[in-house]
Amino acid sequence: MRIKNRIVSRYYTTPSTYNALVYQKDGRYYAKDEEENIICTDSPTACIQEAVDHVSSKGGGIVFLKGGTYKLSRGIILRDKVSLIGSGIHSTRLVPLPNFSNSYMISLEGNKEYLACWRRISDIYIYNNYNVNYGIYADNKVGASCMVIERVLIRDAVVAGIYQGQGNAVWTVRDCGIFGGTKGYGMYMHYTGDSHYENNEIFGYSKGVFAIALGNSVFIDNRIYMAKRYDDVQDSGLGMHLHSSSGVRIIGDRYDQNDIKGLYIRDSHDISVVGVLTWKNGVYCTRNPCYGVGIQIYGGSNITVKDCVSLNDYGHGVETIGGYGIVVEGCVVRDPCYSTDLQSECRAFDFYRSNRIVVRNNHAVDTRSPPVMKYGFKFDGNTDLLFDGITAYGYISSEINIINNNKLRRNYGTATISANTTSTTVTHNLICTPSKVYVTPLGQLPGPIWVSNVNNTSFTINISQAPTSDLQIAWYAEC
Repeated sequence: MRIKNRIVSRYYTTPSTYNALVYQKDGRYYAKDEEENIICTDSPTACIQEAVDHVSSKGGGIVFLKGGTYKLSRGIILRDKVSLIGSGIHSTRLVPLPNFSNSYMISLEGNKEYLACWRRISDIYIYNNYNVNYGIYADNKVGASCMVIERVLIRDAVVAGIYQGQGNAVWTVRDCGIFGGTKGYGMYMHYTGDSHYENNEIFGYSKGVFAIALGNSVFIDNRIYMAKRYDDVQDSGLGMHLHSSSGVRIIGDRYDQNDIKGLYIRDSHDISVVGVLTWKNGVYCTRNPCYGVGIQIYGGSNITVKDCVSLNDYGHGVETIGGYGIVVEGCVVRDPCYSTDLQSECRAFDFYRSNRIVVRNNHAVDTRSPPVMKYGFKFDGNTDLLFDGITAYGYISSEINIINNNKLRRNYGTATISANTTSTTVTHNLICTPSKVYVTPLGQLPGPIWVSNVNNTSFTINISQAPTSDLQIAWYAEC
């Protein structure tokens, strides 16, 4: 079951324990405390805020919003140690009035005691109506930590559905839907961390997720799709943009039909991406140019991409540009370069000027007839490169294209000892002086064969007696 169906199918009756209840009756709005004392008979805005303030004054607790549409004239400030719980997103709705006076629907007050409590917002539909900047907002450095947001639907925020500002750490966001058609972000995390994002569905913003300087956090089973490219929004059209972050794990996410890139990791460190699916990124983009990469790594260090699948992305499936200490292992790219316009340069995997990179047990497949994929793998100017167990099927030109002096940890090829000569020198393109060199003649030997003059750029293959015709020699070298 998709996330949207899962969150809308939940419905909650009034909980047995609450500290304040907000409800409407006969067209009027009320708030009462746990002892049934009426604490507000006013507008929905006033009753929600007075209920929150009342519970806060008693040391914290739960404010429950019964089913209904609450038309707000200003945003709600959620106090320290107060949770705001609705009856379900089909039942409890927060909607801004035309004269709405704040930039947020719900703003989080900072904790008075660091990491001393948990707050929760759940089972509410927040409709920003294209004229409120934020659905849920925690300003920079307010100390709004230890937050749970679950089963919340946020629509049409101008800047961000959820904004997790600087220093507001230890959040859990799960089972939420964040949908919109604006130039903003589904979720924006800024200089924060130690958070958990799971089973969320984010649709239709210029970036689904923008995380800058996010640390020690995990994304699990989120779907991020249909991020749109806008000419006047920098780096728009990205499913997730992870920038200058560290210690982040991405497990089982799905990125599909985003205009430019599914998952974009830039200048980040100690990142793990496992079991991610990308599909048709760039295919439906209407603003040229559309790049359409499934996963792109730009700079950074110690990044692992493992057991991921790219299907029908407009451009490459997996691409690295720069970066150090990158491992790409066990991934499959099927039918890259969705458009035949890209046939001349189409490759499933593209590695460009990266350093200390391992490419192991990956597979590139083109099932189309005729095929579009020119190369399965392209290695261009990389340093300290090791590849092993990689295969490609259905390519036009070659399985592997190696250009511009890549420096490898292991390499192999064929060399020729010309007729009437007794040696040939091989440039091995390794990052080191090889510790192992093996040679195998591919024809009849006229005498013993051996290797000499092994150094950091080349080695020499020798034969005791010159052949009468050219002799092909297969060679293998590794650090």
